[in-house]
Formats: sequence, structure tokens, C-alpha cells
Amino acid sequence: MRKNFFIKIILLFFFVFIFSGLSACNNDIHEHNFIEQVVLPTCTEQGYTIHKCSCGEAYIDNEIAAMGHQIITHNANQPTCLNVGWDSYFSCEFCDYSTYVELPALGHNYHNGICQNCSDVKKYIVTWLDYDNTILETDEVIYGTSPEYNGATPYREKTVYQTFLFEGWDKELSPVIDDVIFKAIYSIKDTLFTIKFNGNGGDLIDGGEEVIGKYRQNIAIPTYTRPGYTFDGWKGTNGEKLSSTSKSLSIVREMIYEAQWTPIFIVKDGVICGFAKKSSSYYVLPDTVSNVVEIPSMIDGVEIISIGASAFSSCCEVTRFILPDTIKTIGVMAFWDCINLRSIKLGGGVETIKHYAFWDCVRLESVTIPKSVKKIEYNAFQGCAKLSSVFFNDKEHWEKAVYKNDGSGTYSKMEKIDVSSYSIMAQELKSSNLTDYIKKEE
Repeated sequence: MRKNFFIKIILLFFFVFIFSGLSACNNDIHEHNFIEQVVLPTCTEQGYTIHKCSCGEAYIDNEIAAMGHQIITHNANQPTCLNVGWDSYFSCEFCDYSTYVELPALGHNYHNGICQNCSDVKKYIVTWLDYDNTILETDEVIYGTSPEYNGATPYREKTVYQTFLFEGWDKELSPVIDDVIFKAIYSIKDTLFTIKFNGNGGDLIDGGEEVIGKYRQNIAIPTYTRPGYTFDGWKGTNGEKLSSTSKSLSIVREMIYEAQWTPIFIVKDGVICGFAKKSSSYYVLPDTVSNVVEIPSMIDGVEIISIGASAFSSCCEVTRFILPDTIKTIGVMAFWDCINLRSIKLGGGVETIKHYAFWDCVRLESVTIPKSVKKIEYNAFQGCAKLSSVFFNDKEHWEKAVYKNDGSGTYSKMEKIDVSSYSIMAQELKSSNLTDYIKKEE
């Protein structure tokens, strides 16, 4: 302390000497104007008053002795596992003097998961990872307890070749004695895709409506039929189309295919009104239908009971019609001008053949009249130039019939007809004019 004081005194005299030299030139005109500054004493430094003039002249007086430390005694504090401690020490009330020495925290001393110093139970970090090391969950688990995963079931997106099923974790869930990482494990199987076929009103006749297979596996396409419709192929839920001739496909994705159908006939209340396809002003045979046309007994759950008036008139493509047993009436001019019609199967339920039904079917060669027929109206077969045979399955009752020339009124005149001669009946029917045949029931 004394050394510092003497240094200050020497520096003071040095500055006084310099400033006095500088002002010596003007001593004759300068008068000192001293300003006082008091420096207070500290615990270890004395105080004093310094007088300074603007010219640099200065001096010190009124020295005050240092105050000395005001000692405070602090008791010792022992360190713990988590907190630091200290021995007893002294500090000054007014300055930063201190004999404090920090004792470091002891830290936990675990044995079997329990601290021997403070009885704290150790906790460990359990990390749950997915297959790609994505963190699914992190838990803090007490020593000796079993970990438990509480997150969503791990899931791995399937690829076109592989499907992954979560099976568990890569190690046993045993009581925790250290930090531990569990990683999800998956079983691997071939990816299977489900292909479904919706008949869309059709009936399955071959194959399966649902097929399960691997990626790029070829599978057979089932076969459906729908009476009264032509099959136009398949349409997938994504717009993909399969042609009507496709027999198999290669699986590339989940898919539902719906059968596409085009109606062959126009049907109203069980009556066939004709073909559904129209060309200019005529309804014509659809391209997908052969020239042999079989009319189903039911279409979309409706029983077909009649061939409507002019239903197939001027249909030049058909060579044969096959009618179901549900048909009871063949309408007026139903097959008029079917110039290439060579044969027709009437079915076992026809009761009435209306007038001009087969008018001008110039290539029709033979007709079998089933037992069910009760009435053949006038000119039903007029103009059938090649008609050479008409077979009656119920000869007994057709040999006696009501025969009327004008086709109207009551049927009262009974005349025997020779149904045993197929050629005579053919000639009679195709050349008859305004004549109805009514079968005599007994």
C-alpha cells in the first residue's frame, strides 16, 4: 500500500514540474485557480484531497488512513450429490475480499440403480426407433422397471414387391438397467394385390369374381353373360379399359373392373320392340351379334312375353331367330321383309301369330307350329315364296278349325284342313288372303 502511495506522489511531482515549466513563460500573467477533489479511503487504500489547477499545477493534502476489512464469518456447507458446498470462510462487508473455496458436488453414487448418498432412484432413457431409425417415442424409465411402448403401431409402407408386417422389437422388453434403444422389426412377404370383377348385371359363368396375386402376375379374366346384351369389355376404377376379347391381365395395382354392356334389344314391359342399334331410320343388328339371334326368356329380370309389332321388320342380316318358351304373341309385321330369314324356332309358348307377322320373308323355307299356338291370323306368312313345309305339332286339333275369309267378326264356320300335308299347308298359308286359322280345342 505504501509503495502505491509513493508512486502516486512521484507522478504528481512529475506533472507539477512539467506544468510549472510550461507556465513559467507566463508566470508574470498566470494566477493559479485550484479545484479540490476528494478521494475516499477503501479497505486497503488511504484517502486524500488533491488540488488541481488548469495549468497542471497540483498538490495533495489531508491524507486519510485506509479503513481495513470489516470481516464476516461464514459457516461451512457440505456438498450434496447435485449441489456444491464450501468450508467455513471470511468475507469483507464492504469489498470483494473473501477466502471462499468451492467444494464440488459429489454426484450420485448409484448401486443397483439407487444412489448411496441420497437414495435417488436412477432413471434411464428408452428410445424406440422405426426400421429407418426414425424416433417413434422416447421414455424416461426408472431403474428396474420394464419399458412400455405407447405410440401408434409401427407401420412400413409396402412396395410393389414386398409387404411388411410389424412383428415386435429387436430385443426383449426386460427391466431397464441402462439406457436402451429398441428398434422395430418387420416380417417380409410378397405384396399381394386384389383384383375384383363386377359383372354389372351379368352372370358369372367361368372364373372368379376376386383374384389375389403378386405384382406382374398374369391372371385369368372371368367370363360373364348377360341375356339381351353384348359384352363390351371391362372398365377399371382408374379408367383403364380391357377389351371384350381379353382373356388375362398382368397385375400392377389394386383394381376393380366393371363389365361394360350394350343392350341388343329395346324392351318395354316384357315386349321386344326391336334392336337397340339404329342406322339412319332403321334399327339394325348390332355388330357384335351374329346373324343367328336368340332372344332370351328374361332381360334384366323381366320376362319376355311378346315380339312387338314391326320389331324386326326389314332386318336383312338375320338368317335365324330362336324364340324362348315365354313368348306368347308374335306381333303384326314382327318379321316383315326379313329377306334373309331362313328358319325360325317359335318356342313352346307362342299362342298367337299376328297378321303379316312373316310377310315377305322370301327365303323362309319351313316353319314348325308348336302345340301352344291357338291362332294364326290372316296373311301371317304371305309372300314367303320359298316356304315349302309347315309342321303342326298338334295335328289332332288343327284338323278342325274356324275358317273365315274376311278376318273379322265371329268364327262360326267349321272346316277341315289338311295339316298332315306339310307342303299343302305351306302353300295355303303363304298364298292365303284375309284368312285366320283358329285351332279347335275339344
